Amino acid sequence: MLLSKDTSAQALELANKAVALAPYSACAKMVQSMVLFDSGKIDAAITSGYRAMSFNPANSAIVAKLGLLLFLSGRWDDGVGLAIKSGLTDTFPQADAALTLALDAYRTGQYDESAIRARQLNDSDNDIAGILLAATLGQRGEIAEAAAVLATLRKDRPDFDAKFRGDLSEQHYAPELINSLQAGLVKAGVALR
Repeated sequence: MLLSKDTSAQALELANKAVALAPYSACAKMVQSMVLFDSGKIDAAITSGYRAMSFNPANSAIVAKLGLLLFLSGRWDDGVGLAIKSGLTDTFPQADAALTLALDAYRTGQYDESAIRARQLNDSDNDIAGILLAATLGQRGEIAEAAAVLATLRKDRPDFDAKFRGDLSEQHYAPELINSLQAGLVKAGVALR
C-alpha cells in the first residue's frame, strides 16, 4: 500500500480518527497499523497491530496481516508464528499468511517449497509474488521460466530492474530480505543499475 507523503499523512489522520471514534475496533486498529507501517513508523505499527489482534484474536485476517508486517520488518519468527496461527482457524489460508510463509521458505533456502507457494500466489496482481517467483526460479537455475516471470514484471513496470530494490525499501522491507530477493533476481537475469 505505498502512499505518497501527502496521501500518507491524510491516511494516518483518517485512521487515527477512526480509532478515536471506535477505540475498541480491531479493524480500525489494523488499518491504523497498516498506515503507520506504510509511513515508516514500524514500532508504532507493530504495537497497533498487536492491539488490533488483542481486540479480536479470532480474526484470522488481522492475525495474518500482523504476521506479514512483522515478517517484512525482519521479525521472522514472530511473523511466521502468526501466519501459522491464522491458518489454524481458516479453511482457506489468508493471502497475507500465504505470502509470509512463501517468503520465509525463500529466506531459509527452501526453494522447492518457495516455488510451490510463489506459484500459488502469482495468480494474484501482487508484485511481490512475481518478484518472489522470479527470485526463487533464479535460485533454482530455471532461467527460462524466470525470464517469463520477469517479462511480465517489466511489462507492468519498465523500470523494474532499476527500481525494485528502492521500491521494496520504500515499502519498509527488511534489508536482509531485499538482499536475499536481489540475489535470486540477479541469478534470474535482472541487470542491476
